[in-house]
Amino acid sequence: FTKDEKFTSLSTVRNVAGSATNGNDVSQVVSVSPFTIPAGGTVVLAFALHSANNLTELLASADAANTLYNQTFTAPQPTVTVSETCYGSKATLTAKGPTPGSKFRWYRTVTDGHPFDSLSSTITTANLTKDTIIYVSNADQAFESVRTPVQVKLKANPTITATSAGYCPGKTVTLSVGTADSYLWSTGETTQSINVGVAGNYSVTVHYNALSCTNVSPTVAVKALTSPTASFSTAGELVAGTLIVFQDLSSNALSWNWDFGDGSKATTKVSSHTYTASDSYSVTLSIVGGNGCSGTTTKKLAVITGLEPLSQENWIIYPSPATDYLNIRMPQEVQLAQVMIMTTQGQQAIQTQISQEGSGSRIFVGDLSEGMYVVRIRDEHHTFVQKFLIHR
Repeated sequence: FTKDEKFTSLSTVRNVAGSATNGNDVSQVVSVSPFTIPAGGTVVLAFALHSANNLTELLASADAANTLYNQTFTAPQPTVTVSETCYGSKATLTAKGPTPGSKFRWYRTVTDGHPFDSLSSTITTANLTKDTIIYVSNADQAFESVRTPVQVKLKANPTITATSAGYCPGKTVTLSVGTADSYLWSTGETTQSINVGVAGNYSVTVHYNALSCTNVSPTVAVKALTSPTASFSTAGELVAGTLIVFQDLSSNALSWNWDFGDGSKATTKVSSHTYTASDSYSVTLSIVGGNGCSGTTTKKLAVITGLEPLSQENWIIYPSPATDYLNIRMPQEVQLAQVMIMTTQGQQAIQTQISQEGSGSRIFVGDLSEGMYVVRIRDEHHTFVQKFLIHR
């Protein structure tokens, strides 16, 4: 860089230092080279801000900072002995340095912050109710070593962890507690973890033999959750080769999985599908609600090839509108046929078999609601479809 490039003005057009005495007149742009960092690796970048009256003093300050930085990382770290501590009791931590009489500083964070204790080799904490990490550095020199983490793991800690706050139908919640010598749950079980499938309040008593620690946990409430009700409707004629729209009608669903019964699937709230062949398909919608529970519904849809008047093939259905019975007159050459009555949305309502008996067959439809229906008749060689109305 040239001198002009090295000195860049912050708020003026100055390109030299020293022309103003109130600061804020010049900055220097610095950078570091790119680093190759492996996956999961880290690189430490350190910056120091310096000011000086001239370049010689500035270089000396930078050299001192570099030396101090590197000395910090090469200074011997202390080792620490931690006394075994019961839950709710005080812990004693004793640090040991490279020489007798070493000095130490104790911190609550790995970097930054002020020491809560200086120079002492042994400290005693307040009563602890959770596992705690404390940091200590060697302070024998004008600089400190890198801080050593010290973990205090409490014995007979009765804190319960739960896989969730509630359970879905058919599922359980796992309640666990830290390692101890013995456990006694409010259910009477004596294992470190239990599976809960009944709503209620649960607690555990834990014991650690070496320190004769016995502690009882606060109660943990487990709730019974409700599965969401899956529901959907269809729009469009249920005809092979025609696009059919599937609309989710569920409440509070967050995810959707459709299975259209022919190998096709979808994961959107509103989906569409085209069947290539006439058949009866089981369509399944599986949802997951806001509470994490799932719900499923399956409908059988009858997809037809088209709507053809039965009378053209000597098939006759009557009356229309029907009330309680639907009569079907068969051609003389047909001896046996399969009959399916479905809603206009393709939901199967009645499935039966008819045979050549006198003038035809009679099907009871008195249990069906009023409205438009589709009857599909399939004999050995053909399939015929006709709409009819039920009205009372």
